[in-house]
Amino acid sequence: MHGSMKNVLGKLGILLCFGLLSACAESGAPSAEGSASDRAPAAAKSVDGLSFTISGPAFAEPATFEVPADSRELRTYLSDSMFSLTVSPNERLRSTDGKHVLTGAILGTQPAGVGESTEASGVTEATFNFDTDAATERQQGPSMAFSSKGEKQPMRIVMETFEDGKRAAGHFSGKLQRLNIDHTQEIYDVDGKFDVEN
Repeated sequence: MHGSMKNVLGKLGILLCFGLLSACAESGAPSAEGSASDRAPAAAKSVDGLSFTISGPAFAEPATFEVPADSRELRTYLSDSMFSLTVSPNERLRSTDGKHVLTGAILGTQPAGVGESTEASGVTEATFNFDTDAATERQQGPSMAFSSKGEKQPMRIVMETFEDGKRAAGHFSGKLQRLNIDHTQEIYDVDGKFDVEN
């Protein structure tokens, strides 16, 4: 009886020690396996999307628009022969002040690659469409482009980074002419930047 009591106490002691060791391991420094799983993942490459500011007669003050890179409405086509960035109509794409809606935009160059394109050397498209003063009595739906009726306005697209079929980043600036028949003399200033993936 005395021997069996010793065995029971011995087993309880072993279990108690094991429990204490486990508690120490949990409350102390994490194990190698735990620290590996707790590490923050490497930061993913940041891609901004499209942002630009436009000013002109239809805007009481310059309007800024931001289209995130992960937006469904932002699409790109990147190849050595062409760069095209398109924003499809969607009422959620409002200016940062909430007053205007971007209903469409296209930027394009041919050929594509790192460098500068102008209205005379490779800019093929720069057109922007809006609902200005959305949901008010003054709402209009103007469209502006760097080329209208064969007359081209100054436009400059600079590609700072270009990976064929993968990524393009750069900035642009220029003049846009209103396309509406009654407003052919209206000129707008636009400048912005892009950082997009295909």
